[in-house]
Amino acid sequence: LMNYAAEALRIEGFAVWNVEYRGVDEEGGGYPGTFLDVANAADALARHGAALGLDTRRVAAFGHSAGGHLAVWTAARALTGAPSEERPNVFSDTSPAEFLPLDTRIISVNGALDRIAPPDLGRGLTEKIKAAGGLADYVNVPASGHVELVAPGTLAFDMQVAALKQLLGDPAAASD
Repeated sequence: LMNYAAEALRIEGFAVWNVEYRGVDEEGGGYPGTFLDVANAADALARHGAALGLDTRRVAAFGHSAGGHLAVWTAARALTGAPSEERPNVFSDTSPAEFLPLDTRIISVNGALDRIAPPDLGRGLTEKIKAAGGLADYVNVPASGHVELVAPGTLAFDMQVAALKQLLGDPAAASD
């Protein structure tokens, strides 16, 4: 699903690290497998990015649906692990809202008509981050549902590209 979005971002001039992870319906997916997959991919980018000619000092995570949650989690993650007396609820390791305040800017983009990931989810997280002293923005895309957010050529996708350019700079302008 994300291949189309990744290719569109590449055409815009962004270096793209398209992360595959095991879903809850796959062997080893869920907790902690899905989160470890994403953590390992982020760590691999940090380890190998320079050798690939990438400036890993400026990185933005872009995700859709569960991938959006994982993108925020990546920016805020603590190590997942086994329950202990100090950490009886390790499932809180999967909730970015448990890591507040965040030390990175989060932009939640939701389609106004999205019934799979309703706008209240992004708006609510944004409000919690701001209340904890973090940097967060909420973008509501009118007349858009769930899939438009990762469909190149839609208003929703174009708004997200604009947000990435605002965060990272326009890669096309940097190469001129």
